[in-house]
Amino acid sequence: MYDFCYSGDNDLNLVGWWRDNTGTGAYPQPVKGKLPNALGFYDMSGNVFEWCWDWFVEDYAGTCEFDSNGPATGTQRVMRGGHSNSTAPTQRVTYRWSVAPYMPVSSSGFRVTCSSRVRNNCTAAGGVMINGVCWAKRNVDAPGTFTDKEEDFGMFYQWNRDRAWLSTGLDPEDYLGNTDWDFSLPDGTEWEADNDPSPNGFRVPTRAEWDKLTELANVARVYTTRGGVNGWLFTDKCNDNKLFLPLPGLRRADEGDLFVSNNEGYYWSSTQSSPSTAYLLYLMYSMSANSNVSVSKIPGCSIRPVLK
Repeated sequence: MYDFCYSGDNDLNLVGWWRDNTGTGAYPQPVKGKLPNALGFYDMSGNVFEWCWDWFVEDYAGTCEFDSNGPATGTQRVMRGGHSNSTAPTQRVTYRWSVAPYMPVSSSGFRVTCSSRVRNNCTAAGGVMINGVCWAKRNVDAPGTFTDKEEDFGMFYQWNRDRAWLSTGLDPEDYLGNTDWDFSLPDGTEWEADNDPSPNGFRVPTRAEWDKLTELANVARVYTTRGGVNGWLFTDKCNDNKLFLPLPGLRRADEGDLFVSNNEGYYWSSTQSSPSTAYLLYLMYSMSANSNVSVSKIPGCSIRPVLK
């Protein structure tokens, strides 16, 4: 346990912006201008007050000693941390301020957190959390199963269908040995649960979830090779979690034949863009990752599911 008056040190000037080092009436300063605390968090003391979910109560008597949530109801929420124009005592880790939640406060902000329940569920399911979304670590193989390894291609699926097509061999063949490629347009306005081949507890991701994976502000990406397989490695800039997506190619809509295996990747979303098209994540050999691509619903593409 760290026994500091302020978040990260006993010297407030090292870890926080407050009245004496910004000047009376000063506005909030850019983040990361001071040292972080032991957990790597910046500006936990000073700069702006931070809203808390807890309802305010004068003291915590009768509640749990650590991580108390306060009363179940109330009229004012807790604020902590002090701000750039407040005095040193308000910056202490023990100090709490109370404000009605409907009141605008120019010197306040908030941080978002991921509940431990969501993180624990993701880990228990064998997933990895990237930018707030829990992704499976492997592609879907036969219906209801994952591939053995992260770099394995898995099988292809037409949009809103659960019939699996092999990702090897030029001519189309499904996982049961049938070769009658389906040229018809799939029904539905979204990927329906009854047609979802994802393993239990997972589902086909939405376009918005692919957008989250390709947010350069929060997720770094690099073209690489794993086990002799070309792909893209995505890394969460906050938690350093990593996700590898191989480039299996696809089966083309007109003939069902295999196209650009190990050079491009096409990963379905559950979101349609028109009655005949749907969005997918397009990964191109050594060049780009685009979650805003719309294609026909008929080709066979990969599925990398997310936790329900």
